[in-house]
Amino acid sequence: MQQALPATVTQGSPVELSFQLSPTSGMSAEQAKQQAETQALAQGAIDAMKAGRDDEAIEKFNQITLKIPTCSDCYYNLGLAYTKKGQFEQAETSFKKVLELKPDSADAYTGLANLYNSQKKFAEAAEASKKAQELAGAAGAAGGNAEATSNQGVIAWTGGNYAEAKEHL
Repeated sequence: MQQALPATVTQGSPVELSFQLSPTSGMSAEQAKQQAETQALAQGAIDAMKAGRDDEAIEKFNQITLKIPTCSDCYYNLGLAYTKKGQFEQAETSFKKVLELKPDSADAYTGLANLYNSQKKFAEAAEASKKAQELAGAAGAAGGNAEATSNQGVIAWTGGNYAEAKEHL
């Protein structure tokens, strides 16, 4: 139950206040129950992904996105799972949803770069990898992101552009 108490600040003897905040502060019992269920579902999805149970992970992440359509981490993990399963259209849709929700996600661009590279869509892969590199650099990493730089080299190499690959690698 949320409670507001008045307080007066004056000069003089200090008074000790004591209060406790929790993730469910201000939530009804039903809201707290729903939050706990969603957290358990998310943990189950992550555990399933780690164990290689991609279908189970996909099912659980999709359940979460029905409850929380703004869960960019859920869409990112869906993109990874779909890529692993070779369901490229669903993977691309998932990574693009991340970018819709979080346009500065270097990870989503890296996911797209890996996806496009695996499909031999080298121009799209290079563009996504370049954007990942730019965003990673903007986030404070000196020189950008090692994975994105490596991806740019691999993409250029597999696309037959050896001079550019040499620059990145």
